[in-house]
Amino acid sequence: AYGSDRAAQCFAISALWYIQLGDMEAAMEMCDFIFEHLMPKMNLRNVHNSALLIYPTIWVMKSQNRCLEMLELFVKYVVDPFDEFLGEGAFTFCLPIYDPIMMLLDLCENKSNALENFDEYVDWAIDTENLRFGQVINNGLGNFGRDCNSVSSEICLLLANRREMQVYERQTERRKLVLSGLDLARESIDLTKQKKMIPALLQTKTVLQALEELATELGIIDKDSNASCSIDQHKINI
Repeated sequence: AYGSDRAAQCFAISALWYIQLGDMEAAMEMCDFIFEHLMPKMNLRNVHNSALLIYPTIWVMKSQNRCLEMLELFVKYVVDPFDEFLGEGAFTFCLPIYDPIMMLLDLCENKSNALENFDEYVDWAIDTENLRFGQVINNGLGNFGRDCNSVSSEICLLLANRREMQVYERQTERRKLVLSGLDLARESIDLTKQKKMIPALLQTKTVLQALEELATELGIIDKDSNASCSIDQHKINI
């Protein structure tokens, strides 16, 4: 069985709720407390606990454009310890989302900068089998701030918005990214709305809106037709 420090994880989840209360300063103070005082006390061999403790802070730090810092912390406390203590062939619950998290943070940090791994990211996202995760991990991590499918959806959005994708030769790929992102975001909203995963729901709503605007701009959907699954159809009733 996985061992988890549920008390410590509650500190991280509270940062998400501070955001819902409109207190970003308190949310950031909680993240700083976690990395300054809690993580140094954690057993790095327990990468499952580290991943769950850090996961909610990703979405707080990302919202404040601290993506590079968050990427470095995620590698330090989750990815490197997994490689050191478990290694190739091993598995842990959050392992499938490691690479997408690093990809998302890299894309967010370098929206206007050249990306060494850009083509690799596009190849990954074009293959739709990479984008969807199982019900168990989506339900599990959705309660910690974002379901995994919504992470894939935002990766598709960020890739499709990049300057490299705006050339004529890449329009087929770009449209595939937008369509995949739309499908994933809609599925994510259905899940998080049903499960009352409020922080995850609100973040994905923003991603879906951006994807629909881009899809309309590219002529993929008609804003006046029923082809679009508009934000109004996903109003939050809680």
